Amino acid sequence: MAVQLFMDRTLDPELRMVAAIVLFDTKLPLGLVMTLAQSLLKEPNLQVASFAYSYMKAFTKTTTPDHSTAKYLSNTVSPAVTVLVRAIRTDHKNQGYQITAYYDRLTARVQIIVANLTENDNWRICADSMMLSYHKVMLDSVKLEKQISLEGEESKCYTVEPVLRCLPGCLPVRTTSVTVGYHCVPLDSNLNRSDGLSSIYEKSIDVSETAESHLACRCTPQCT
Repeated sequence: MAVQLFMDRTLDPELRMVAAIVLFDTKLPLGLVMTLAQSLLKEPNLQVASFAYSYMKAFTKTTTPDHSTAKYLSNTVSPAVTVLVRAIRTDHKNQGYQITAYYDRLTARVQIIVANLTENDNWRICADSMMLSYHKVMLDSVKLEKQISLEGEESKCYTVEPVLRCLPGCLPVRTTSVTVGYHCVPLDSNLNRSDGLSSIYEKSIDVSETAESHLACRCTPQCT
């Protein structure tokens, strides 16, 4: 479903970007990743193309431990809810089912496990999902944290490539460093976030430095 949403170019760009986040968080096989990368070469919407490219590049460089690789969340977190349905058979053996829900706050991964309690017939069904509200990210130009001297003049610099950042009111819980190009202007220039950044992506690259990319964010209730 997420692949279909992302590939459907008639849909709203924000919906397609959410679909991209879901896709790349599911550990796609290499063949599908290559197919998606090739589709980006012909992507008519620059916002979607830049978002998907930045997310793919950031994900390949992250060194943050990924708890989502655990097959069962029961090995890493305590159960959030457990429902036990049990009966005693006439032969005094247990019969029933146990339904347990797990939630990993770090990765916003949700897992529900249904287990059979009948003796000699042990099986369990596992269902995984992701809390989409966890991914409160946007594409934005980022200011270089340090001032640099360019051609003998103190300058401030902004990225000419969009970088994944948390929405206002949200805090990053998963980050990585990416190398991007910056356009620099004199320190006393009026270029700032309120007026001059709308055309920053059209500027030339003066320096290349690292920027912090937010892969996932946790938000306060008023932000969701």
